Amino acid sequence: MMDSFDNECFIIECFQGVENSKVFFPFESKAAENVFKQIHEINNWNRWTNSSSKSDLPPDFFCDEFCSMMEVMRVDDHTRLNEKGKYTNPTNAKCSELRKELKTMNVLPQILIINAITDLPTKEDHNFKFYLDSFIRVIEDHKSKIENYRKNHPGHKMIFFVFDESSAYIKPENLADADIELHEGDLILGRPHEHWRDKAFLEPIINSDIDFLIWYTPYKFCETDKGILELPEVCVFDIKAMNFETKDYDPDVMVSYED
Repeated sequence: MMDSFDNECFIIECFQGVENSKVFFPFESKAAENVFKQIHEINNWNRWTNSSSKSDLPPDFFCDEFCSMMEVMRVDDHTRLNEKGKYTNPTNAKCSELRKELKTMNVLPQILIINAITDLPTKEDHNFKFYLDSFIRVIEDHKSKIENYRKNHPGHKMIFFVFDESSAYIKPENLADADIELHEGDLILGRPHEHWRDKAFLEPIINSDIDFLIWYTPYKFCETDKGILELPEVCVFDIKAMNFETKDYDPDVMVSYED
């Protein structure tokens, strides 16, 4: 059973509701700014063609006027390999279960977003290693299809739109805090994960055949003892012009803000 975020158009609609103040360009690029406007502004978006149907030639969207094409993909920090060597997502499984219940009760709305509670310990629910694996695996899978995309739309710029459903993460100052099961209200000293500068996430992107990356992260909320720390909700990269300092993070010590 599909959820609303299985619909690429719905993801883009949500993205278009993001305020400009929450959009971040890691380095100056007029081309990246133009690509963002071509998708974020409704008047420009109306010029695009939706080709996300299974009967259409990929990728999901293209615009001959802007000479651009775009593939939309989802990543999360829940998906992991089970004992049978298959990828499973407990959160999605719980959401599917709840949707079936609502359908049985005949109260299933046209647009439905469920934030399911799995009752798993945080490290088995929101997990940085799962997150990194999901991001790299999804990016690499779609990279393998770029040659086909370019055959369908020769000369078009290739845009990867990543809808990132992960939580925010923190690097604890005291690494021992990474092994503690935290609870609501607990405080630890640390620095937020700057995903847009994380070398491990960017390596599959840099020097690839991707032209632009739009990284949409609507769930990275950071609550501190001083209030809410604002992280970018959207990051836009001009891949061919990337020139900024990245950071190394140890996946073993990263802690989810959902703790």
